[in-house]
Amino acid sequence: MKHNSNLDDLQKELSALKAEKARLQEEYRKMWDDMETRAKRIPVAFKLHLELDIDSGYANEVEERAVLKKYGRMENGITRDFLVPGDMTLHALHYAIMKAFGWQNTHLHSYVPYSKAEFRKMTDDKVKEWCRLVGVYFRFPSEEFEDHYWDDDYEEGESIKTWLRSKYKAPYSYGGVAEHYLPAQEEVETFKKAYPKFQSKAPDQSTWGVYFGSSCDELIEKSMIWTVLKTPADRTDWETWKTQKEFFLKRAEKEKKTALPKFKQMERELQNFVDSVVSNENAFFDENGMPAAGAEEVMRKYESLDREIETYCIEHDPEPIPVLSALRYRYDYGDGWEVKITCTDAWYDHSSYKRDESGALCSNRRGFIREKTVFADVNGKAAEGETLEKLLKVAEKGVPICLAWDGMSVMDDVGGIGGFCNFLETINGKDVERKRELREWAREQGWTGRMSKPENLL
Repeated sequence: MKHNSNLDDLQKELSALKAEKARLQEEYRKMWDDMETRAKRIPVAFKLHLELDIDSGYANEVEERAVLKKYGRMENGITRDFLVPGDMTLHALHYAIMKAFGWQNTHLHSYVPYSKAEFRKMTDDKVKEWCRLVGVYFRFPSEEFEDHYWDDDYEEGESIKTWLRSKYKAPYSYGGVAEHYLPAQEEVETFKKAYPKFQSKAPDQSTWGVYFGSSCDELIEKSMIWTVLKTPADRTDWETWKTQKEFFLKRAEKEKKTALPKFKQMERELQNFVDSVVSNENAFFDENGMPAAGAEEVMRKYESLDREIETYCIEHDPEPIPVLSALRYRYDYGDGWEVKITCTDAWYDHSSYKRDESGALCSNRRGFIREKTVFADVNGKAAEGETLEKLLKVAEKGVPICLAWDGMSVMDDVGGIGGFCNFLETINGKDVERKRELREWAREQGWTGRMSKPENLL
């Protein structure tokens, strides 16, 4: 009888283990199902229309358009149409804009909402509400240009075209600090303490009487395009957006109560470590500044602390929801170039994915592997033929494609659209010596006047 009892107990234990195994397998499959669902939230690709502002509002606007049509290969405007990866960031898009419009990344740039009315609606036209959105949609205004332009590592002698291309190809990352939510909100805290009366003001620095390095409406550039720019199918009204915004903001603000103090403590620990190394630099570096014994371990410790802070920041970055109907890209504030960016279409992933025996999604360098590829546009129409081929190239290789262009490329330091028109008139004029001088100068700016096929532009 005892033998039978032990056998029964073993059978019950085995049944329990089988049930637990089945439960864990189901949880594992559900985890991968959720991961697939989240991955499909990000559009496969966006179609963007970019239009250079050539209507300066001056009396010679009609003349400038006539010059551009006569000499600048322009029909309706200086425009570019891009097909870009769905996970492309605004920062990566900046480099594609450089390449497509003929600039060489030698001046400051920024993105802002195209419509001032939309900016006012986002912020309720109050500094208090704008503060909540800093690190979510907006940068804190400062002159920390090294942080804003963290990856501008071009070295003289490199091919500028090759360098730009390396910047707008996936994978996309952010190597700065200030655009993460926690560091940005740390700046907000300091700002609130220094200027408590500003909270009831409008986020228009011209009314503040205090100088800041940039404007409140500048967007953070680590954001993926799909989290900021609405598609043509997005009919979300402002009240709905505000409800959705409140949901994710209140959650972020609740987490911030404990996360921000910990972030500050991690910052102090890193700074204390750096200070200790500096005060004992003779122990780690010789008189020639070369690493001595122990320097390698110090660097590993520094990198580990720095990586912990970065990971912590990423974990606490809220994911914004698309809100803007158009973006305004600004480049070279002296020449005053501006580009209007709108989304004219987007494609979503309706594919089936390859799984292994355990239910896990199979992947390669560019992500999960599809068994059957189905990309549907904002109207639900599946892409076919040449469109599908281009979408696959964008999705699998992580590269944007130029689909169409109107108007030849411009250049740096030409004096804006008016200066460019004067340049075109001169090089097509009768003064041979002046034409030669200007063409030579233009070549130094990377300008030739030749335009390749759209697919070869990027």
